[in-house]
Amino acid sequence: MSGVYAVESTKELIKQYFNNVKYFSQLAAKQKDQQLQVDTKLQVERIVSEIVKYIDTYDIDSLNASWEYFSTHLFNNLTEMESKTLNKLEADIFKLYLANCAQNKKTEKSVQFFEKMGHVITNNPLWTDWFCVPYLPDPASDKRFCNYFCKTFHEILLTTLHNFISISLSKLCKPPLVGYCQGIEESDDYTLQARTQASQQLQNSMVEMFMDDFSIIAKSSEKAKAKPTIKTMFKSFTRRSSDGS
Repeated sequence: MSGVYAVESTKELIKQYFNNVKYFSQLAAKQKDQQLQVDTKLQVERIVSEIVKYIDTYDIDSLNASWEYFSTHLFNNLTEMESKTLNKLEADIFKLYLANCAQNKKTEKSVQFFEKMGHVITNNPLWTDWFCVPYLPDPASDKRFCNYFCKTFHEILLTTLHNFISISLSKLCKPPLVGYCQGIEESDDYTLQARTQASQQLQNSMVEMFMDDFSIIAKSSEKAKAKPTIKTMFKSFTRRSSDGS
């Protein structure tokens, strides 16, 4: 009887051991996933901060180079609806750049913008009215452009950009991973867990590779004396108006 009891006790101990291993493995995977979410948020904030810096310092070359890189490596797995949103978002970002030039009387930067971005905006219906902006005495008072000089619009636009980049980063390498995971038998918990962790590691690696390449672009741009923030850019845009519009 004692021998049977010993065997049963051993079986129970082994069962508890594997349950604990499974629990702690799942806990570790959850912690890694949470850390990845935090890291991704910081990376998105960094990207948006760089874009704001390019706008605030009239650096059209770096802004254009960064956006072209995003289009090729980040915004390359979009639905039809997301692609339409991206086209509008892209136009609004560059219009915000032009509005900043106009707001701060940087006529030469406005003219330079059209010279360097002609291949993008020529024959583009989203830009039909904007070619006159460098020559208007006060484009902020023109109903066609006034939104782009409004603080509320800036906040909405940059929040939209933040969310769009965040979603796009989360989708890096997702289609093959989805297909990979769909073939996993749900009953095999350990196999599912191992492959899920491998998928998370691969996606994390893809995000890191993207950020490394983006860092090269960011470092190649002319360094500003003081790194601007979204708040300081809003102040720059709205300093002539006490009500922020």
